[in-house]
Amino acid sequence: HLSKLLNQREGIDSRVFNFGESGYVSTQELVYLVRKLQTERPPDVVIFYDGFNEALVVASGPRPLGAHHGLIVIGARFESSGEDGSYISAFVRNSGIARASNLIGRSIGINRQKVTPSGSSQITVETTPEEAVELWITNYRLVEALADDFGFLTLFFFQPALTSEAKPWHPSERDIWERATDRQGIGPQLILSKYREMAESLIEKEEDGSLPSGINYIGDVFSEIAEPMFIDIVHVGGTANGIIAEEILGDLIPSICRDFPNGAGSSLREQVETACAN
Repeated sequence: HLSKLLNQREGIDSRVFNFGESGYVSTQELVYLVRKLQTERPPDVVIFYDGFNEALVVASGPRPLGAHHGLIVIGARFESSGEDGSYISAFVRNSGIARASNLIGRSIGINRQKVTPSGSSQITVETTPEEAVELWITNYRLVEALADDFGFLTLFFFQPALTSEAKPWHPSERDIWERATDRQGIGPQLILSKYREMAESLIEKEEDGSLPSGINYIGDVFSEIAEPMFIDIVHVGGTANGIIAEEILGDLIPSICRDFPNGAGSSLREQVETACAN
């Protein structure tokens, strides 16, 4: 959808790649971006689209700051008894990603993890929705620093989810909700309550002017649409994706016009200048 809008409506020769991974949070996406920058030509624009997975991690219980979904299960494998398990556990705890995560936590005043004498990791503090938002903003600043160095533009978007505040529910969406609440595991009520708290924190920051300009809250993009948009509590159908693409484009074009990517070629620059003039 976004590629079609850029190419056909705006006249900007563009290729859009979706590198989304199931269950990823922004910290994993940041690491993925770093690996891409190590091996490939820098892009002109990098867009992060997050929110629900961060809320899922918060709802999943105590874990290190910036942890991904399923960390506890994976961690249990590394913490297994025996010589091999102890070696792998020590290796992971001393890895660059683990140290970077702890450094980010200390930078915003949160100490997440302590290591017991036996060598096992004990999580002692839960991540609050407000802390998850602060981490997301921190990751934006880290990506922004990479953008300055590699010459690309970055934008972050907080996605919509199936909450009663997000849109008037269609009967099919109410059915999705009722079926979801019957499932076992982490209840959607808890996940979406954490999502709401994160959204409220972002809206508050947006209103008081403390939210960085490259971060955009679009959780309310369907607030006046009665037609069905969601196919589950977070994923949407084709029409809805088109609406989201329109919303992203509405923030992307002014950002490109205001801060054109340094690494872009002259031909693209001319196309962007024409789009900005219209």
